[in-house]
Order: sequence, then structure tokens, then C-alpha cells
Amino acid sequence: MHNRLAQERMNLDKASKAFRRKELAARKKSDETQELAADAHRNLEHALPSWDAAIMAVAELDRTELVELKTKGSGASANVEIIQQVMEAVCVLLGTKADWTTAKAVLADPQLQQRLIDYDKDNISEQVKIR
Repeated sequence: MHNRLAQERMNLDKASKAFRRKELAARKKSDETQELAADAHRNLEHALPSWDAAIMAVAELDRTELVELKTKGSGASANVEIIQQVMEAVCVLLGTKADWTTAKAVLADPQLQQRLIDYDKDNISEQVKIR
């Protein structure tokens, strides 16, 4: 009886130690997850004003300004590179080929402004995120 009780105590002690290790690991994961969530929240708080400003700027664009971008993006200057890079990024977001030829076609889309305004920033596909 005494040996059985000692064995059960040893088993209980082992189980208790294993539980404490698992509990410590779970707390560590929880702390890491909370830190990641806080970091993501800080990043989001930083990015949202820029997103809102960009949406307002898109909403204020005149159709002739979009047509003008097509022609300005065909020259040779620093502005051309910026226009092309921005439009290639827009193409990526819209899921089209990211080149200047496609970007010009996107600029010609009469629904472009509305597509950008309505863009679902909360559900960006993995393919877009990794490009």
C-alpha cells in the first residue's frame, strides 16, 4: 500500500510538472499573440489615415486627370517612373498584370475611381499580399 501511494504521488508530481510546463508554454504563446495583435493594431492606426486620405484623393480625381496620367506616364522623367510604379501597384491590387500597357487600360476604365473607392482593404487576397 505504501509503495502504491508513493508511486501515485510520483505520477501526480510528474503530471503536475508536465502541466506547469504546458501552462507556461501556453502563457508564452498568449503573450506573444497579444504583442502581435497590439503591433498590428498600432500599424493599422498608423496606416488608416493614409488610406482615408488616398480614398478622398481618388474620389476628387477628375476623369480628365486620369486620361492625363496615361499620357504623362509615357515620357522620360522622374514623374513617369512614379506614375508607372503607382499604377503597377494599382494593377496588383486589382488583380491585373502589373505593367504599363495594362496600367493604361486600367486608367481608361470609366469605373476605376469607384473600383478603388469600393476596394475591400479588409479582404486582400494572399496572391496580392505576396506580390
